[in-house]
Amino acid sequence: MCRAYCNAGMSNLTHNTVTTIVLDTETYDVGSNFNTGTYTFTTPVAGYYLICASIGYSNVVSSARYDTMVYIDGALLVCGIQQLDATGPANIELAPFVSDIFYIASGKTIQLKGIVRHASADTVDVAGSSNKTFMTIMLLA
Repeated sequence: MCRAYCNAGMSNLTHNTVTTIVLDTETYDVGSNFNTGTYTFTTPVAGYYLICASIGYSNVVSSARYDTMVYIDGALLVCGIQQLDATGPANIELAPFVSDIFYIASGKTIQLKGIVRHASADTVDVAGSSNKTFMTIMLLA
């Protein structure tokens, strides 16, 4: 089991581009299965895993969709979405969250990725904080 988060934050995400989230700090990593250099968790055994993840988007723009996505071996596993409409306030923070249980084979890699879908050229940031941008993975059985 592990919990990793984005400590330094990420600036100026390119809109409409899937981006791997920099999870550069561990709260804990029982079994040393999380790599802070590649921001990847590798499943040590096959089993049911609880995955919880959030991306704290800051300096958000209106008329945009904000996705928190968990990938396994490069393929989308689950996605959490928050939409900010045209009348929504700008420059606030959003944190779409995902949580689910999955059966995952041994040796599979898990990453947190995000995308901001909007038409403007404005950029959005990812908040560097242990309680806003993180991924927790726990083997249940």
